[in-house]
Amino acid sequence: MLPLTPRGKFRIFRQNVTDPLTFVGTAIQAGIGQATNEFPSYGQGAAGYEKRYGASVADFAIGEFMSTLAFPTLLHEDPRSFREGEGSFKRRSVPTFACAPASWLAACGASLGT
Repeated sequence: MLPLTPRGKFRIFRQNVTDPLTFVGTAIQAGIGQATNEFPSYGQGAAGYEKRYGASVADFAIGEFMSTLAFPTLLHEDPRSFREGEGSFKRRSVPTFACAPASWLAACGASLGT
């Protein structure tokens, strides 16, 4: 698989943020926040829900920006995750848990050259 260019990483970011399920998930999260009165300063009613929904969408977009575009571009990493479909649990999970900062480039699929 070829390494992603910054443009490809932006494409992934845009697809993730504009996915319709993103808006459904953030609407549910805002509804739960409304029901539990999370962040009481937002208030109740439609105005409170709108604030919670906007904050939820913004929080998701910022998280996606940082995890699929900004850091992967700056650190020359590939933001895609690849699932190992076959083998024992140990064989599939060791690379996941072994990705400490010192071993990122060696074990975690760095996209060198991007």
